[in-house]
Amino acid sequence: MKTNTNYLLLSTFIGGIIFNLIFWSERLAINLLIYSLFVVTVTFFNKEVIKSTKFKWYALGHLAAAILVVINNSNLSLASYYISLLLFVGFSHYQRIRSVWVAIMATTLQVFAIPATMFKRLSELEIGNFKIRPVLRPLKYIIFPIIIVFIFIGIYSGANKIFEKYAAELGDHIANVLAQFFGFLFNDLSLERFIHFCMGLALTGGLLITFYEHVFEKIEASLSDDLLRKKNKNRLKSIWSEITHAFIGRVISKKNGFKN
Repeated sequence: MKTNTNYLLLSTFIGGIIFNLIFWSERLAINLLIYSLFVVTVTFFNKEVIKSTKFKWYALGHLAAAILVVINNSNLSLASYYISLLLFVGFSHYQRIRSVWVAIMATTLQVFAIPATMFKRLSELEIGNFKIRPVLRPLKYIIFPIIIVFIFIGIYSGANKIFEKYAAELGDHIANVLAQFFGFLFNDLSLERFIHFCMGLALTGGLLITFYEHVFEKIEASLSDDLLRKKNKNRLKSIWSEITHAFIGRVISKKNGFKN
């Protein structure tokens, strides 16, 4: 598991670099095909993903959609590309899912939950004999309180004008310090391109790393594909049911009323 975690984190970093190189100020065409080949290849060598027949068919379907974007490059081909990508990722990482819509929702959740997933995966990262978990453990006691403090500052600022004044001054001071720091750091680099790289890193991680909470798989596992009729004699009758019974009550009250 830990070896596979190292593989996925390294692949995510490489994917962020590839995303930045092929998509920065470029039109969508062959770069989508290159990115899809990377995602499919990394997913194929991911030990957590079962290489079933479903996986192979959805991989081929997504690559075919990527090739059609290169050939045709229409809005329809782009829409097919994105839909096939969502389905490929959803059915690859959560193969117990049966519904197309649930697969799309699972992929969307996986992409948006990448910060929590990355934090969990980074805690499993090992570089030789060095483990990063002891380094990350105190961070959660620092980052989460800071987030909570900012939330309460926003609430109190809206309720108290004096507090809002001091909070605004403190915010301006912090912004000036960060502007000076990042201005020095990105003196020879592009801040916009660095943000683009971070976006590619987050997207690649969301497509490659499985969300540790298999929410939709658990929901679908509790459901059945068979439609069963459950008759409740004690339910309260609505106005619509009273009207229905008034006109066709004899039909629906018979033994085969549901079929009729």
